Amino acid sequence: MIKKVLITIVIVLGFLLAVVIYLFLFGPKSEPTVVSIYTKFPDYVTSSPGIHIINSFGQDILVVPFLTPREESYTEAQLSPNKKYIFYGHGIGDGYEGVIYDISTKQSHTVSDVVAGTESAGWLPDGRLQFSEGCILAGPGNCKLYQSANSDSPWIVKFIKDIK
Repeated sequence: MIKKVLITIVIVLGFLLAVVIYLFLFGPKSEPTVVSIYTKFPDYVTSSPGIHIINSFGQDILVVPFLTPREESYTEAQLSPNKKYIFYGHGIGDGYEGVIYDISTKQSHTVSDVVAGTESAGWLPDGRLQFSEGCILAGPGNCKLYQSANSDSPWIVKFIKDIK
């Protein structure tokens, strides 16, 4: 009786091992997907400063390298709702220009030349970008709200309204 049970267990385990090996060799091959992102700001001791993604395989990948703090400044990066794009601010003069990085094509797109700052930037649920400009530097009554007209390249940004 014990011998039959042991033989049955060995046969079942052998079958399960064969299924696992088959799926590993011939099963669907999936590409890793983006799970999260984080920003490592440059300083003089940080290694690999820039925007990193963590994919579904647990890999930490640097996608947008940052230069040293003397050369550039950046804002915190934000992942789009569909996890295909990253938005961040790139320091220009006294403000920031908005930049969208396409994770699949590895291309960066400047949102618009009119952006002097990227305060209160964020993604809308439909994948469009929204941000305000001038709210901090220019003060109340001079703040403007912008939204992207679309949710993919070429990222056309339009003025929506003045914020009081």
